[in-house]
Amino acid sequence: KSLRNLLAPAFTEFHEEPHSFFSVSVTIRGKTPVIIMLAKVSNIVILCLCYLLIPLRPARSDELFTAQIELEAVFSSQSAVVEAVEIYLAKERARLNEIKKILLPLDERSRKDSFQVVSNPISAFLLVKSLTVDLDDLLSITQQKQNADELARTIEVLKTTHRFPSKEDLSGAAVAITRLQDTYLLDTGAMARGEVDGHCCTNELDVDDCFELGRQSYNTGDHYHTILWMNEALVKADEAKRNSSRSSSGVTEADILEYLAFSTYSKGEIARAISLTKQLLELDPGHPRAKGNIGHYEKLLDDRRGEDGRQSDQDKIWCKLIQVKRFIHFESFSFVCFAFTGHTRMY
Repeated sequence: KSLRNLLAPAFTEFHEEPHSFFSVSVTIRGKTPVIIMLAKVSNIVILCLCYLLIPLRPARSDELFTAQIELEAVFSSQSAVVEAVEIYLAKERARLNEIKKILLPLDERSRKDSFQVVSNPISAFLLVKSLTVDLDDLLSITQQKQNADELARTIEVLKTTHRFPSKEDLSGAAVAITRLQDTYLLDTGAMARGEVDGHCCTNELDVDDCFELGRQSYNTGDHYHTILWMNEALVKADEAKRNSSRSSSGVTEADILEYLAFSTYSKGEIARAISLTKQLLELDPGHPRAKGNIGHYEKLLDDRRGEDGRQSDQDKIWCKLIQVKRFIHFESFSFVCFAFTGHTRMY
């Protein structure tokens, strides 16, 4: 209501043409002017607040990274983390060299003829020493954690002196990608290759990245995008198998299939969910939930099928409604961009 009163003078200047656009600058409570864009399409007035330019109120912690200036602060934190980890790696390399130094004479002696070693008092002494005192030293070095502890303390200090994102910020960044994907109907595979709206290339996403995008969508109850990104994670996992030069992933195909199967079930594609869960069982026969899920899915599938065993008309209508809703959403947003700029593109 207050916003309507604030913009009342602007609406009186609004043209009567079926398609007209203009913007006004408004100062609220002494803050930096906020650009407000008004659009009239036939008899419908569309109000777009360009809130990304400046927040009208102090940002909460989960809103901290909506502004580009905050992301710039995050960007500068990378170099500090890299420096801290490089110091840790240098110390770890020195520690591993100590282990190799102890292991080397043991390895050389093991390659000699046993009679030459045991028949020589000096060699015999070194043999016994290497498997007692030296072995204890080796194990002691392998169990040292001071380098890791020091790295953890350094990172904690950096978090007080530099800007670091939170888990909520990660979720928000993932949602931003899925909304962009929906608005412009961007291909998941192209985005994973770093191609956005035909522009190439940003960083390519690996299997871990695609999995995390899918997991973040799953955590927000967005099973549609969970399916898209978990499928892409499977593609990336297959590529990694065929390309041994790529670094190994901490995500397994079983991890991906578990999320993918449940989200597929949640979208009503029960037969597909059963197939995915069976693939999961092949990879992980001892999975604690897979067998129970298959039984549950099969019962639901039997209940939902008609006498001919085919997909119900209600399921088909629901799938069509989802497609129509996504199309209308894109067309509406695209039209506003086109009418204002003369062409459709991403901002």
